[in-house]
Amino acid sequence: MKRSIVKHGPSSFIVSLPLRWIKEHNLNKGDEVDVEEVGQDVIISASFKETSENAELHIKDTKDMTQQVISALYKRGIDEIRIYYDNQTDFQLILNSISQEALGYEIVETNDKVCIVRNITKLTKEFDTILRRIFLVTLSLADEGIKLLQSRNFDALESIVFLEKSNNKFTTFCRRYLNKYSSDSFDKLGPIYFIVELLEKIADQYKYLFEDMRKHKSNKNGKNNNKNYKKMLSYLSKTRDMLRTYYECFYKFDMVKIRQIEAEWKAMDESLAQAYKGLNHPMEYCLYHHARSLLEKTFALVDPLLVLKRH
Repeated sequence: MKRSIVKHGPSSFIVSLPLRWIKEHNLNKGDEVDVEEVGQDVIISASFKETSENAELHIKDTKDMTQQVISALYKRGIDEIRIYYDNQTDFQLILNSISQEALGYEIVETNDKVCIVRNITKLTKEFDTILRRIFLVTLSLADEGIKLLQSRNFDALESIVFLEKSNNKFTTFCRRYLNKYSSDSFDKLGPIYFIVELLEKIADQYKYLFEDMRKHKSNKNGKNNNKNYKKMLSYLSKTRDMLRTYYECFYKFDMVKIRQIEAEWKAMDESLAQAYKGLNHPMEYCLYHHARSLLEKTFALVDPLLVLKRH
């Protein structure tokens, strides 16, 4: 659209702004906007105005879904939740819910029937740092877990579960950030939100793998074929390497490496289908299931990255 320039005073000019844009960004007389000169262009942006959003929650309604509901409110960007509860068991559930994933949520007021949970931290500049930590924590979880599986040190798998919990906190924070503040680093929020979701699911899959392998370590049904075991571990290692290559492409896009990821995915998909026929022990089937699930989730990261990048 075109707008006329109007002279204002001896040394300045003004131009009117579209009413729809003013309303969309909740601007009023006297509010500030950012004005940036970029070559021949002048870019006018609405200055960021943080808003506070509150919610109420009744545990008698949410019951065993309480943790998921609190997590959802956190991701939405809610700053304060008034939570009504009936007993100490309910209160402990609230404590567990905010300590596990809700980075910045704390109980600031409480009595025997209601407590107020409030976000007390401002991490608006930490998104890029925490996003990178998600990748590094997930890769570390995979690296350490595969080493323990290779040495058959199944009991020690329990000691690395904290990495999956860190992944949960970081991915939940990033989704809250995207819902509440958007992001200067990405012009499309849908793909980056989906990538964060997938990185949480990948860490979850590793956690389930390690839990299942600890259960199967003493299973005597069938004969555990050492060759099959090593073959399944090789698929896990290749999938972990695929995730590391993706991490590199995320921060330094390389179409050649993306094509290599696709080629590796196709090759492993076919090879896993053939390998399944020779399995005969619960532990081998367990490794197969998780290797295939991790392969699909890792490859699913590619499409949203292609949407984000301009080729």
